[in-house]
Amino acid sequence: MGRGLHYSSGRVIGVGRLLLATLYLLAIVLDASQPARAPVAAYAMLAAYLAFAAVTLALTWNDWWLEARIAGAAHAIDILFFTLLVTMTAGYTSPYFTFFMFVLLSAAIRWGWRATALTATLLILLYLLAGYLVATARGDVELQHFAVRTGHLLITMDVDAMADRAENARRIESLVQQTRDGALASWADEILVAGELED
Repeated sequence: MGRGLHYSSGRVIGVGRLLLATLYLLAIVLDASQPARAPVAAYAMLAAYLAFAAVTLALTWNDWWLEARIAGAAHAIDILFFTLLVTMTAGYTSPYFTFFMFVLLSAAIRWGWRATALTATLLILLYLLAGYLVATARGDVELQHFAVRTGHLLITMDVDAMADRAENARRIESLVQQTRDGALASWADEILVAGELED
């Protein structure tokens, strides 16, 4: 078996959440144009999310059972954070819409392609709503940007679902092959034993 990192899915998601929260807080501090709306609230939300990420990771690092129990609630907080982040940082033109990928990958790692598709559908609807609210508040709608970003999200959802289905098919094929190999080995053993008995 190959060497490498062998962490539970909860640890991978927790580390990813903490790194992204840190990066987003740092990026928004360094980018003078962001947050576009409610700067005090945006900084407070990012700081709270960073604290949530750090505490969640610390509490669940050696407790997979706790991580499994809070996974749904943590996923819901990630979805809420995505929506608020997009709303507070320029809506559909937000540079932080890529957080969508983290939330999708979290769903795929934990629950498979069906949950990923449901999560993506919800995120896309929330993204559209956030973009619409920001655009109507500002009075300008750049339909091209809005359509392109929404298209990116739809394509990402589709590719992620196809990749997960392909991985499941590969696992099934591997199990079938292992079963066949096991059956052939067992059959070969029976032939050898039968041959020894005849001698």
